[in-house]
Formats: sequence, structure tokens, C-alpha cells
Amino acid sequence: MKNRILKISSFCETGSGGTPSRQKQEKYYRGGVPWVKSGELRESIIYGTEESVTDEAIRETNVKIVPEGALLVAMYGATIGRVAILGVPAATNQAICSIIPDNKIADTKYLFHCLVAHKNQFLMRGAGGAQPNITQSIIRDTEIPLPLMAEQKRIAAILDKADAIRRKRQAAIKLAEDFLHATFLDMFGDPVINPKGWMVEPLGDHCEEMRYGSSVKCSAIKAENSLPVLRIPNVAKEKVNFEDIVYSSLPKQERTKLKLINGDLGAVRK
Repeated sequence: MKNRILKISSFCETGSGGTPSRQKQEKYYRGGVPWVKSGELRESIIYGTEESVTDEAIRETNVKIVPEGALLVAMYGATIGRVAILGVPAATNQAICSIIPDNKIADTKYLFHCLVAHKNQFLMRGAGGAQPNITQSIIRDTEIPLPLMAEQKRIAAILDKADAIRRKRQAAIKLAEDFLHATFLDMFGDPVINPKGWMVEPLGDHCEEMRYGSSVKCSAIKAENSLPVLRIPNVAKEKVNFEDIVYSSLPKQERTKLKLINGDLGAVRK
């Protein structure tokens, strides 16, 4: 009993939501029921959502209310495998699998951390080319090690503390970046309006080469000899972010032409 490994389907209820018709905005949207989209799953607790739906949407469409404490897993596209816990009762769209564990068998926070750890496995099992999908069946068949409840709670508490430290570190990095930006403005002024009257020259005069990227087809799953591909979300906020990175297998000539090296600069083109 101490080393049980059970499929999620054996100790959880699962389901998915839906999207009410956008043609009926007044009837189905801006109501009192929070409506979670997969892009809002960020390994955290969800207390509020960008959009909400009405009681009519719950009664007349395939949208269902999921109870507080349920776990949510993204099943489609760039957010596949992302996880969250509902902090309030809410509805979800069809790209989310909701999981309601039997609290006599599994601790919610422990299961949350197990699902976060399974993200790469979900990515590997995804199907559908550039925008991979996983199904409820894949999630339901996922095996979870389930020690005794006291041990689950102990493990979850340790992981919660580790996650809190990680988030504090991220906040400290953000503060340092803001301080660096403020220091630059104090020393040199806003480069857009140039209040200090610095000499202005074309950027191209000081670059060895400037080139565009490519619109190659990408996949969230890393294949043999594939390279990571940076998209707009990966180069936002003045740094390279490798979260939700995608991959592409390029011909040798194009690989040489497009590959970035340490020290290269990148900018988003509108």
C-alpha cells in the first residue's frame, strides 16, 4: 500500500469544458461565472479570469462549472501540459482537462506537483504536428505514485517551499532588471526622445550583419537534430525566455544561415 502507483482515472473524476457561441456575446458572456482558458494556466492558483460566462451559458451549452480545488491541465497547442489549481468555482474551455481527485486517496497539492513534473511526458505523447494535442484518455492513463497521505502532504509542503523560493528569486531578478533600466535612463536619458542630445547614427553602421528569421514549421516536441526556434514570446521583456520553446529541423544551408551564436542581439519586428 505504501508504494501504490495508480492511474489518474482510478482515483479522479475528469472532464472538459467548452466555448459558448461568440455570436451570442450578450447572452453568454460577461456573466458571473469565471471562465478559464488554457493560456491562463501558469502553475499557480487561479482566483480570477480574463472572461466570464453567464448562467444561461451553463444551462444551454456544454460549459460546466468545475469546483474549487480542481486541477486543470492544458491539452492543446503551445500551452500543452500547463497546470493550475482552481481557487474558485469556474468553467473552462475545451482545451482544458479538469481533474477532481478523491481527497481520501490523493492530496491536491501533491497531485499538482506530480502533474507539473509530467509536463515533458505530456509533450512527448502529444500528436498533431506543429500544434500538438493530448487527450483526456492520455491524462486519465497517466500513472501517479501515491504514498500514504501523510507522506504526500510532507512532499507537497517541501515542494511548495521550493516553489516559493523560486518565485522570490524571479521577483528579485525582476527588481534588478527594473533598477538597471532606471539607471540607464538616469545616465543616458530616454533613447527615443534623446533629451541629453547624444549623437545619433544608424544601427546598421555598427553591425556586422542584420537578418530576418524564417517562418519554418515548428513542433513543441524536440526531434533528432532539431534546433530550438525563438518566437515573439521567447524574446519579450528584454531577455530570452526558453519557456514553451518550439523546435524545427532545418536544411544544412538554412541552419547555418539562421543559427544564432552567443552575443547576437534579437529584436521583435512589428
